Amino acid sequence: MAPKETIRAKGICPKCGKKLTVGVMNRVEEIADRDENYKPSNRPPFKSIVPLQEIIADAFGVGVASKRVQEEYERIVKHVGTEFDVLLHIEKEKISEVADEQVVEGIMRVRAGKLHILPGYDGEYGTVQVFTDEERASRKKQQNLL
Repeated sequence: MAPKETIRAKGICPKCGKKLTVGVMNRVEEIADRDENYKPSNRPPFKSIVPLQEIIADAFGVGVASKRVQEEYERIVKHVGTEFDVLLHIEKEKISEVADEQVVEGIMRVRAGKLHILPGYDGEYGTVQVFTDEERASRKKQQNLL
């Protein structure tokens, strides 16, 4: 639960009725001296990106170290440009000439910040997904129809 949800629930789990084990974010909420969305006026601009190999792996539903991901990555950077240029600057049409359409869609989602971020909990790392499991399953189903 988010810290504000924990406070509303008075520290009690709504499912089992036991006391909640609170995490780091609860402590952050306790000591915070500003709003969560506060942005200082002098903050330099930044962009959040996902490594190209992770986008490719997510698009194909395979591991980052797979041969398929490595081949797609090498083809893109060889024919289109550096990883940073592909992720941040090169036009969609130029990337589409070389890359799989699902990979291009993934790159565009990362640029737009349309990601599925699942926070970590109880010693588990959070994850960032470009595509949901349902989207990948739907794509596989469409491919099988062909």
